[in-house]
Amino acid sequence: MRIITWNCNLKLNAKFDSIEALAPDIAIIQECEQLDRNHFPAATYLWTGRNPKKGMGVIMFNHQAEIDNIFSDKFIYCLPVNIDGGRLKILATWAYNHRASKQFGDEYQGYLLPALNHYQPWLDAENVIVGGDFNHSKIWDTPRSNNKFAEIESCLVNQGLMSSYHLFSDESTGQESLSTFFHTKNSNKGYHIDYLFQNLTKNPVVTVGNFSDWIQLSDHMPLIVDLN
Repeated sequence: MRIITWNCNLKLNAKFDSIEALAPDIAIIQECEQLDRNHFPAATYLWTGRNPKKGMGVIMFNHQAEIDNIFSDKFIYCLPVNIDGGRLKILATWAYNHRASKQFGDEYQGYLLPALNHYQPWLDAENVIVGGDFNHSKIWDTPRSNNKFAEIESCLVNQGLMSSYHLFSDESTGQESLSTFFHTKNSNKGYHIDYLFQNLTKNPVVTVGNFSDWIQLSDHMPLIVDLN
């Protein structure tokens, strides 16, 4: 099974061919527009968001998929999806952090950790993936921060989920050699902020899209994970 997470930086419909060419089974896409469920041929498109031009979607190829009833739009841009009747569960994420309450009101939560706590009972299963644009790295943790990456990572690890990239690379979080995001599309301002945590295998094969191939499409590179 091949799973991709990619922040497409808007206009997914015009960029869909680039993702389809990677032959994913499932694609988690951030900053994408609202489209019909059957918009893409031979695929199912599920979407959540407040702005029809800029939300989060999950594309399934050759798999049945439905949003679980536990879904709450209070947790902005976190989408719990049952694949093939729940045999696989995916919590697709786009961490909106402090912007959620500022844009939508204090009752809305954009930080990832509260969403993980809310969905914890649903995530307590054998085949689980939590993946997407976390908008965070351990390099930005500070003692006073109320949004520490280390706490997010600890929550996922305690749930039995491990980062596919770090299993494959044997690197520590915060010390990644490959970047998934380039601020202002500057090749000298790269950060690793996209992740795919899972409990399906300890031997994933992981590829990060090449800067020169993808920078014209987005400031993010796709994270491509093959799970045996």
